[in-house]
Amino acid sequence: MPPIDAPAGPQAGWDILDRVRFSDRRPTIGIAISALLAIALVGAFAAWFANDSLKRRYPAPGAMVSIGTGTHRLHFYCTGSGGPVVMIESGIGSGWETWGAVVTELAHFSRVCVYDRSGYGWSEPEPESGPDAATAPRLADEFRSLLLNGPVPGPYILVAHSFGAYIARIYADRFRGDLLGMVLVDPSHEDEGHLHSMYRTFRNLIPPSGIPALRAFIEGDRALPPFLKAPPALFRRRFFVGLSDNQAVASRRELASLDASEAAVRSAHFPRDLPLIVITATHIVTTGDARKPEMPNPPRHFELQASLAKLSSQGRQIVVHSGHLVQLDQPDAIVRAVRELISCCRP
Repeated sequence: MPPIDAPAGPQAGWDILDRVRFSDRRPTIGIAISALLAIALVGAFAAWFANDSLKRRYPAPGAMVSIGTGTHRLHFYCTGSGGPVVMIESGIGSGWETWGAVVTELAHFSRVCVYDRSGYGWSEPEPESGPDAATAPRLADEFRSLLLNGPVPGPYILVAHSFGAYIARIYADRFRGDLLGMVLVDPSHEDEGHLHSMYRTFRNLIPPSGIPALRAFIEGDRALPPFLKAPPALFRRRFFVGLSDNQAVASRRELASLDASEAAVRSAHFPRDLPLIVITATHIVTTGDARKPEMPNPPRHFELQASLAKLSSQGRQIVVHSGHLVQLDQPDAIVRAVRELISCCRP
C-alpha cells in the first residue's frame, strides 16, 4: 500500500516523471546562470581594463587642479596666447573633443581653456553622491574653484553650450566680476523641458557597459567618429578617455538633477550689463545629406532663445543653419561671436 501522501493512479506516474524532468533541468539552469555570471564578470573586467589602459595610454595633457576642500581634482587645459581668456563649458554627455575647430581658431588670437567637469574625461569623480552633487549651482561653484586655483587669471569670456548655459548663467549671477562677456551656443532653456525629458529617458535606457571603451582599446583610431578624423591628436585622445564609465555615470547624474538645475536657473538673475550673444541652431539634427531627413527646431525654440538674449541690455541673438552641435556644424559662427565680444569688451 503506497504512503498516504503519495499520488495514486495514472496521475502518479506523470507527477513522478515531471519531478525527474525538473531535477534533470536544475543542473542545466545552474550551469546557464553560472555561465551568464562568468560572462558578466569577464565583460566588467575587460571594460575596467580598457578604461584604465586608455587613461594610461593617453595621460592628461593639462593641469590637475584641486577644487573646494581638496576632495577631488579637475583637469584644466589651455592653449594659445592673448587676452581676455576664453573659457568653454560643454553640455551633458560630451566633452570638449567636439570643440577642436573652435579651439584651434580661437588660439590664434586669444588664450582659450577647456576643462572636464567632475567624472568627465581626465577629471576625478565627485565623491559626494547626494541629490545636489551634479546640479548647475554645484557645478558653477566647482567651476569657480577651478578658476581660482587654476593657472589662468581672469577676466574671462565664457562660451557655454546646451546644459552648460545653466552653469554659465548661475556663474554670471554669482560672480559677475569675473566675466567680460558670454556666448551661449544653442543653450538649454528651463521652459523647454520636454526635450530634456526625451533625452533623459533615452539615456537611461542605455546603462553604462564599458563596451565603447573596450572597442576603442581594440580598434584605436578606427573607433573614432567622422568629425574627429581631422582635428589634432589631443581631441582624439579626449574622445577615447571620455568613453569611461565615470563619464557615463557623471552625465546620468547631471540628467537626474535637471529639475533642480532648472529651478535654480529660474531664480538666478542675469546681469543686465553683461555683453551676451546667443547663437541659435535651426535644427535639432542637421544631416547635410538630401537622402537623410533633418529635424528642424520648433518655433518655440527660437522664441525661448530670443528671450535669453533679452536677459542682457547688451544681448543679441544670431540664428545659424546648424544642428545642436554648432561647434561642429558652424564653428566659425562661434569664433566670430567671441571676436565681437573681445573687440567691444577687452579691458
